[in-house]
Amino acid sequence: KENTAQTCYPGIFVFTTAARGSIVAAAKHQAGAPFVRHWAVLAFIFLYMSLDELTRIHEKWGPLLQQPLGGLRDPQVMGGALRNLWVIPAFLLAAVVGLAYIRFLLHLPSRTRKLFVASGVAFVFATVGMEMAGASLSAGGGRFTPGFMVLVTIEEVIEMASIAVFLCAVLDYANSTVGTVHWRF
Repeated sequence: KENTAQTCYPGIFVFTTAARGSIVAAAKHQAGAPFVRHWAVLAFIFLYMSLDELTRIHEKWGPLLQQPLGGLRDPQVMGGALRNLWVIPAFLLAAVVGLAYIRFLLHLPSRTRKLFVASGVAFVFATVGMEMAGASLSAGGGRFTPGFMVLVTIEEVIEMASIAVFLCAVLDYANSTVGTVHWRF
């Protein structure tokens, strides 16, 4: 069983990113600015990711995907890289979101756009690409080897670093465009 800190702290960190994105969405909504829905969807995506960090929802996708895609799990197919079938819809979803956000990204200041794109590409690379590399190594019997542990560590570091970069970009953007946010209840 994993240490609670391994799942709790990243989940809280990702949740913080969701909260900051929702604050920007609310401020943009109040100002009547464009792309409010994009900010709201980003906040929702990060909320989902924070829940996934805590509960590993993505790992429950396997049984749902077994029927249509189960043959891809075979180590003879791509060396076992598709052992974790959730990487397929995760990659497709990331691609769809990326394409749907092109206009939004072009609307952002250059610095923010570059940081958003860099963090998104790094996150998908780590989450999907490194996961596939680890699955391939695991399928070949290398799950409990130092190499596998190094691979998993690199994957987690890139994931968290990319979220940190994204959060910094959101905070920087909010500071330069939204300013101080006051809440009234």
